[in-house]
Amino acid sequence: MPRTLEKAAAAGADLIVIDTPPLAQAEARAAAQAADVILIPCRPRAFDLHAIRTTAGLALDLGKPTFVIFNAPPRGSTIYTEAAEVATLIGFQIAPVRITERSAFHLATRDGRAAQEIEPDGKAAAEVGALWVWLCGQLKVKL
Repeated sequence: MPRTLEKAAAAGADLIVIDTPPLAQAEARAAAQAADVILIPCRPRAFDLHAIRTTAGLALDLGKPTFVIFNAPPRGSTIYTEAAEVATLIGFQIAPVRITERSAFHLATRDGRAAQEIEPDGKAAAEVGALWVWLCGQLKVKL
């Protein structure tokens, strides 16, 4: 990863997004060490919240700003409120944007495209756009 990051910087990259698979400890540690902000996607369910505890130790040890981004079909505010309380007790901050499971995401994955390419004016594109605006604010990146 360090060589890839060096190559990207040499090519003029201002922003690099690193996505690691769940439970990939070595990759996650290297990515977290290189990160300015750590985002942890998580469904607001007990098993998923339990699974992110491992990531909590890594992120909190490094002292990086770390946010949970809730993603899933549940729309009930109680579910998200309770999940946010658990994630906060673990030591995470909660991103103010949720990514809901939408057909545009599934279609995009199937076609190797982004949801914004499938439905540019759709709800999935709006959610990703809101996440991007919020993240740019966290990173102090001008839009």
